[in-house]
Amino acid sequence: MVRDFLASYDIISIPDLSSDHNPVMANFYFKFNLPLLNGKTKNNWSLFKNKLESINLINPNVVTTPDLLENIVDRFEEEILSAKIAASNPIQHNQNYIDRRIRNIRKERNLARKTFQITRDPALKRKTNRLNKEIIKLSDKIENDNYTNKLIIANTQDGSFWNITGPFKRKKQDIPSLNGPASIANTDTEKANCLAESLEKQFHLNDISHTDTETIVQNSVGRFLDTYRYSIFQIDPPSNCEIINCIKNLNIHKAPGIDGINNKMIKNFPNNIICNLTTIIHQILSLGYFPSRWRIATVIPILKAGKDPTNPESKKEDLSP
Repeated sequence: MVRDFLASYDIISIPDLSSDHNPVMANFYFKFNLPLLNGKTKNNWSLFKNKLESINLINPNVVTTPDLLENIVDRFEEEILSAKIAASNPIQHNQNYIDRRIRNIRKERNLARKTFQITRDPALKRKTNRLNKEIIKLSDKIENDNYTNKLIIANTQDGSFWNITGPFKRKKQDIPSLNGPASIANTDTEKANCLAESLEKQFHLNDISHTDTETIVQNSVGRFLDTYRYSIFQIDPPSNCEIINCIKNLNIHKAPGIDGINNKMIKNFPNNIICNLTTIIHQILSLGYFPSRWRIATVIPILKAGKDPTNPESKKEDLSP
């Protein structure tokens, strides 16, 4: 049924105890997406640029509504991520090195075990157990010796000393159970919801109304707009050169946002992508609307010094894109 079928598909067998037949469900996906690559990858940035240069993006100049701007940004990110995946190859993890002495003992142990399974000789069983204990002791000895040698040769010249001491200096702090307004939050989901409710409560606008103050503010804003209305609109939007200069100053070691586009990828944007990015920024300024995908941030709760760790309001927030 699926021979010479180019679109992606999967076939799932659905057991049905009430029937003698086994139903099969076939799903066909006509919108093809490249699979995500997890772990470390080796990137071909020349191929990445060529992939982006060959795509045809929708002209952002035709954007007149926030919905169209959202669609443009979604398509913009999808093309960048697809080019990144197509230009990346996963790095295979190196196999763990096994010492020659352990390999020899394992061969002897496996032979004794296989022979015991055939002959059922108790002496071979005792030999197998003895070799297993020797493997455990030898593995511990080799691990300790390797770590001792690593400590001996560590120095500050090549940075090996800091690689050893770094993990010991970092303290991992788990969020304890939080006392919510209605119940105690124990699981990660419950803690996240409890912190979200606390943040919503903390950043809620105060219900304070003062007519005289509101009148003064409205008059001040009105005078400002009447005075500087035309000078504000005479500000030139950012040019391609300004965007390129900002991209050059990006730190490639910063973590990416929720879209997965890191600064290293941005630094390898070809000219057509930079032009599209500049035009999108122009449309954001003209419409006065910022895409919702670019407004999402990760909230990291940090416990305030000397505060109760079980109280959600005792944590200050750090925002990362």
